[in-house]
Amino acid sequence: MKCIANHVLENEPLGKGQFGEVRRCYLKTDKNVHNAVKIITKSSLTPRLFNNLKNEINILTKIKSPHVVSLIDIQRTENNFYLVMELCNAGDLDNLKDLRGGSFTELEARIILQQLVAGFKEIYKQQVMHRDLKLANMLVHFPDYPYNLIGEDSKLTKEEKKMRTHEILRNVDLTAKGRLCVKIADLGFARELQYAELTETICGTPLVMAPEVLNGKRYNHKADVWSLGIVFFEMIVGFTPFTGRDKPDLRRNVELGDYKVPKSLKLSL
Repeated sequence: MKCIANHVLENEPLGKGQFGEVRRCYLKTDKNVHNAVKIITKSSLTPRLFNNLKNEINILTKIKSPHVVSLIDIQRTENNFYLVMELCNAGDLDNLKDLRGGSFTELEARIILQQLVAGFKEIYKQQVMHRDLKLANMLVHFPDYPYNLIGEDSKLTKEEKKMRTHEILRNVDLTAKGRLCVKIADLGFARELQYAELTETICGTPLVMAPEVLNGKRYNHKADVWSLGIVFFEMIVGFTPFTGRDKPDLRRNVELGDYKVPKSLKLSL
């Protein structure tokens, strides 16, 4: 296993992306303390992406909330940057939604939204816009489960571990008090923005973009509030309210404001 400063990296990646991968790690001095490490290959970073990385690090050092993933340590080598982050043992909300049949119950979605709003408030208090709030950028942690969700069992094959993990995620009671902790992650598109300021850079994921962002107009923190509304809708219904064949089609559908909730869905409202 590879060591970076006081962190021992596990061999198997938790996930891979365009600029590197994420692995679990533990402290040399205490094997019971587990974190996640984001490994970013320096050669994959353009000057703009490097600035985004520096910006993300700067913002994460300011934000302290149980509902925003914490940055614990930063290391660098000749070839890579290593961002040691708080470990969440249950993946992201998008994956959890799919494993649970494509949506959450209204009660589950309300509990999740309360936590997301708490994280958003702390981001907003620091005068920061996230600009890419979506289910895939929201991580899930079950504090009363092991760091890898299933515990240690060396006899299990990789496929058996995956099956057991999926079984837990499908059946765990998300409404039990203290069971679920949701954390906003991936602040790569985030930027500091004074409350009275506007910005105009188009970035993020079109399906959760506010109308003013889609239309290339100047926007502010309210665009993040729109994205949270889209996320809440998607959690309950299973899909985003507005879609389109391409970006112009999506823009037209958002402007029309025409969306549908399945008649079979029973809500408390």
